[in-house]
Amino acid sequence: VMPHQTSLGGDAFWLIYTAASGQLIGLNASGRSPYGLSLETLRAKNLVEMPVRGPLPITVPGAVAGWDTALASHGTMPLARVLAPAIEYAENGFPLNVELVKAIAQYEDELASFQSWRDTFLPQGRRPAVGERFRQPQLAQTLRLLAQDGVSTFYRGEIAQKIVDCVQRAGGMLAAQDLAEHYVEWVAPLSTTYRGHTIYEMPPNSRGAIALAALNILEGVEVASAGFQTAAMAHLLLEAYRLAAAQLEPACSDPDFSGIGSAVLDRLISKEFAGQLRSQLALDQATPFAPETGTNTIYLAVVDGRGNAVSLIESSYYTFGSGLVVEEAGFVLQNRGGHFSLDPTSPNRLAPHKRTLHTLMPAMAFRDGRPWLVFGSMGGTGQAQTQLQLLTNIIDFGLNVQQAIEAPRWVKGATLAGQLNDDLRIENRLPETTQRALTAMGYRLARLGDWSDRTGQAHAILIDQAEHMLHGAADPRSEGLAAGW
Repeated sequence: VMPHQTSLGGDAFWLIYTAASGQLIGLNASGRSPYGLSLETLRAKNLVEMPVRGPLPITVPGAVAGWDTALASHGTMPLARVLAPAIEYAENGFPLNVELVKAIAQYEDELASFQSWRDTFLPQGRRPAVGERFRQPQLAQTLRLLAQDGVSTFYRGEIAQKIVDCVQRAGGMLAAQDLAEHYVEWVAPLSTTYRGHTIYEMPPNSRGAIALAALNILEGVEVASAGFQTAAMAHLLLEAYRLAAAQLEPACSDPDFSGIGSAVLDRLISKEFAGQLRSQLALDQATPFAPETGTNTIYLAVVDGRGNAVSLIESSYYTFGSGLVVEEAGFVLQNRGGHFSLDPTSPNRLAPHKRTLHTLMPAMAFRDGRPWLVFGSMGGTGQAQTQLQLLTNIIDFGLNVQQAIEAPRWVKGATLAGQLNDDLRIENRLPETTQRALTAMGYRLARLGDWSDRTGQAHAILIDQAEHMLHGAADPRSEGLAAGW
């Protein structure tokens, strides 16, 4: 029901906690670039920047293999049963929500050149209205095929052929070999401690390590003494993130290519290294950020009655991904390759069969060795900034989880690939005194209204082990909700 934000054609990252064993493990279900796509290939096309729409930024969709792997190892139901509700919604439709209709209107001019996109999202050649029933019969058939034949059809069978035909017909490089050789990886999460809590994030090619390094910087500062929602508080969090991102981002590219081993990564997220970075905090003035990029994503936090927990994030990267919808299959293909750099000196430079630096970063926090907070946020490279605000709101300022998510928020940096925007985007609910003080410090403010999804869309479940209570919280900035049964 959110086909503009995620699809079968996207990527996913999982953190999975099993209560019976006490084990937390990560699952990297991100896809790789085509073997036929390289710096030389794009130079021959006279390209100096990675395209962000169309066939060239399409990488292997990794999410479907992730579903299959997670279900096989931790699930209790067959794939056909899991897919049944999705098939129902695709076949019989659902009333269009405001966000999807807004997205269609916003991107219609940009994406209308793609016939398959028009056929899918402009039925009968017109823009649909809020509340209108939206049916996706081709997607329903694709899901039925997955339920019947299993995930192998997606990577080596009928669906795979449809994907390849779609991309190559449009001039892209994705081939049958790229899909057939796709695999997901079980990984050990990275962690650090913050004021008595252990925070877990995904390792590279996720940017999760950046959040951990920023928390290490903040732990050596009295964040609470800065005051809630003050300019001093916002500046501290922004500076910690800036320093962490500058040092950690080069280390967060595909480890199969970066040559950066666990020893180097452990040092970068160590308390000792954070102490060195902390000495570089600019405490009274704004400092420019490096350019960043945006995304469109969904996030899920789940805890069951046995204490098992999942933090899952999926994405097609940009809104409507590449803009290409697989003909006769009904799903958008991601444009995750748009995050690659064409600079041959960049750690995140394009190469064949490589995973790009990824914005997706599901998270969990433990207290006394058990899950305490399952959390994450949509929002591209702003995800780490949103996570820092959520954690400090709860841990340093004592807000409950819903209050922490609803608090006025800010995000600094560009939102789309290729932009050089260094604005500090804020919600108008941030106190006026704080806004004036931030301006005086040199921040260029971009006011977004009282509530804006451009500052992230966070969701979380706080687990009260003592009271055996789950506190779910959803972000009013998104279409999500907290539900228990």
